[in-house]
Amino acid sequence: MYDNTSQLKAAEPGRDATEIERCVNRANDALERLHSRVGALEDRLRPVMRATGSGSACGTAAPQEALSPLGDAIRSFENRTDSACDRLEALLNGLAL
Repeated sequence: MYDNTSQLKAAEPGRDATEIERCVNRANDALERLHSRVGALEDRLRPVMRATGSGSACGTAAPQEALSPLGDAIRSFENRTDSACDRLEALLNGLAL
């Protein structure tokens, strides 16, 4: 879905993954699991959700350009984490219980 690790690997091709690349891969996998579980929760709660307006406008400021592949990967993780938080907030606000 979202993979910024290719930028890190492209920086130095032809070598084994560094500790940073492995950490980025694990963080990417964790964010994928989080979004998958939020999606499953959305599906299960859909029958008891009420219609709501759009969620909060969190993170709507224009992002600054990253100065390195690592900075770009970290910024991507921040954006994806904010997205998961926004999805969870929408679920909390939409529960018709």
